Amino acid sequence: MALPGIGARTANSVLQEISLHLCCPYLSTTLLTAVTVPGSQTVTLGTLRDQNNNEIAVYAGAQLVVGGPGAEIIIVTAFSPSSNQITATFARTHLQGSPVTAATFSLQQPTDPIYTQPEMLGYLSRAQNEFLEQVPFTFAIFSQSATTGSIIQSLPSTAIELNRVAASTLSLPITSLVRAGNTVTATFSAPHGLSVGSTFWVLDPEDSSFAGVFKVATVASSTVVTYEQDAADASTTGGTAEYYIRLYELTQEELTMANRQWRAQFGAPTAFFEDRTGLYQWGLNAQPPFGLTLELLCSIRDTDNLSLLDGFLVPDPLVPYVKYLAMNYALSKDGVFADPQRARYCEMRFRRGVAAVQRWLDGMKVNTKGSG
Repeated sequence: MALPGIGARTANSVLQEISLHLCCPYLSTTLLTAVTVPGSQTVTLGTLRDQNNNEIAVYAGAQLVVGGPGAEIIIVTAFSPSSNQITATFARTHLQGSPVTAATFSLQQPTDPIYTQPEMLGYLSRAQNEFLEQVPFTFAIFSQSATTGSIIQSLPSTAIELNRVAASTLSLPITSLVRAGNTVTATFSAPHGLSVGSTFWVLDPEDSSFAGVFKVATVASSTVVTYEQDAADASTTGGTAEYYIRLYELTQEELTMANRQWRAQFGAPTAFFEDRTGLYQWGLNAQPPFGLTLELLCSIRDTDNLSLLDGFLVPDPLVPYVKYLAMNYALSKDGVFADPQRARYCEMRFRRGVAAVQRWLDGMKVNTKGSG
């Protein structure tokens, strides 16, 4: 499943544009028969032909998007051009008149297709991730448990670059939080080890009004503390109490110059490194103890398997550059080479888009030397 899109474009809408550039039929019609009961249904569409009413744009195995409220993707199991009917399994009900669209790439289906829907979705996924790798501007925060006793740690599967790391040796599951008279009583499921004046984060409680950073006011017992919070009386459960300290980036060479025995050291790390650790891995300057929680800020990529209804991590104004690269892949496909000259043109447009966005991002940097 793709990450949530941040714009209005979908893979289906972009592939329909690509279909026009590749002179491939796509379907754009409506339901003439309402779907009142989920399950396998035979329904009538306005047409089974393409946008020019020339080619049949449906075939067994084609994915179609039924739009409107409760939009879904259906797979055609049978069809009849003479009656404009298709058979498919519906997971939801749909009103008569609901739009039915899809870039089906039906040329030479099903015997010797030039392109297939999964193939074109793969091109689009690959193109978006190539754009995000060259212009990393979409970020996410990840929380993960450190691998105990190992300096080498893993990156999230969607990470491109590791930008910041913080670590917390405090990770206390919260049993309950009760707020009364602007004082919160926090009960933990294990001894907390906190003292008066200790600072901690409350993360992911069921009631988000309890989230925040607080300082211990009193220690009632080994599992109970109180702290101040100006808010209405309430209670909640869930979440954890943690305390993150930022780690600073170094290289393995710098660590070795400071202490040749650093790889054998145990304890809470104070720095991290990325050089020479392998794909999707990075390192800490000490072997972490049990219960160390890490918070990573990473630029991210999207899934390798977009579906027709998925949006993009790339904002809408930049989606055309992704489209150009996907077209480059399609036009230069091995065994087809539909149009090598246009393939080179599309690659050039993609490269110019990358350069333009990089220049725009560089222009957003704060001028630390002033404007004079």
